[in-house]
Amino acid sequence: MKSCQISCSIWEDDNFLAKTPEFKFFWLYMLTNRHIDICGVIHIADVTISKETGFSLDAVKGFKIAFKEMTKQIDYDDSTNEILILEWYKANWTNSPKFKEGLLSAMQGIASKTLLEAIKSDYGIFYGEETNIATEAKEINREPYKCFGHFNRIRLKQTEYDKLKSEYGKSYIDELINLLDEYVEENNNKNHYTNFNLVIRKAIRDNWSIIRKIKSPISPENKEKDLSNVITGFKQF
Repeated sequence: MKSCQISCSIWEDDNFLAKTPEFKFFWLYMLTNRHIDICGVIHIADVTISKETGFSLDAVKGFKIAFKEMTKQIDYDDSTNEILILEWYKANWTNSPKFKEGLLSAMQGIASKTLLEAIKSDYGIFYGEETNIATEAKEINREPYKCFGHFNRIRLKQTEYDKLKSEYGKSYIDELINLLDEYVEENNNKNHYTNFNLVIRKAIRDNWSIIRKIKSPISPENKEKDLSNVITGFKQF
């Protein structure tokens, strides 16, 4: 079960106490929702925030702007559906080698370059290893991940997506991604999928139930078989 540290002194903060009940609720939701990772990044679409909090989409957008522009407590990238809690590291990071390893792993799943740069800066402040994190970041940024699906929960490199598209067809892959994206969103990735390229290929290979309603594409093997049959037919003709 995920957990995070929230100081009880928040109820003694005059700035926080001066806010409306709705404002306070939204901020507590930001800190405690199930979509946040150890970097302090919330992987979530506005529509999901609306569903879980009961606020309208316009209200959600308004809160995000307020927390970014007015209180300077978050940053976000709507193109990747990611929200960063600023200074999350102060209360939630540790010097444990195991935690540090998990942190670097989680950084690889961040699609927004802007937010990733902010986290790299936090890493340098917290661990005092600016040189080391620059080396790690170079490896992380070799090819960035892009978000796919209605909820942007499926992360693939462009080369991975292009290869899947060429092998199975764009319409099939896009429909499969949308179904998998909805499944991951509904259960908050309870299976802890990280390598979605392999997950998609395994779903196709094993004919997972969630994708059975999609018309099966012609697999690469069948393409070769069909081509061979056509050539043989022409020779016979």
